[in-house]
Amino acid sequence: MKKKLFISAFVVISTVFLAKTQTTIYFQYDDCGNRKSRSITMPSLKSTEENNALPKEYSDNLDGKEVLIYPNPVKSEITIEIPELGDDEFGSLKIYNQEGKLALQKNKVSRKTMLNLSELPHGIYYLNISLADKTIQWKIIKE
Repeated sequence: MKKKLFISAFVVISTVFLAKTQTTIYFQYDDCGNRKSRSITMPSLKSTEENNALPKEYSDNLDGKEVLIYPNPVKSEITIEIPELGDDEFGSLKIYNQEGKLALQKNKVSRKTMLNLSELPHGIYYLNISLADKTIQWKIIKE
């Protein structure tokens, strides 16, 4: 009986520990598909308050331009910034639900675009950002 209790306690503690120590890995690729860089983000284990203070702004590179997306997870409004986008350049955004159905679309995206997601139900969505013939995909969590 003690052995089963010990194993159960170990499983619970291990699960909590692993949930707090999830690692995020980001890759950047050149136009030919070769990996240019890799960065690893690991949350600290100090306290719950400090873990909630982790950055909620994420960046990526699309067609040589930096793309910022924040906040993620999102409650109502998400911001997509492409600061290096020219005045005559525009991109497009598409948000798909987990079933692959188009939930939201914006065809003319400029340097700073804010999307209101308050009408969407809670869950995980996929944000596709396209510039010219290049596309990146992000996972968005709607709280």
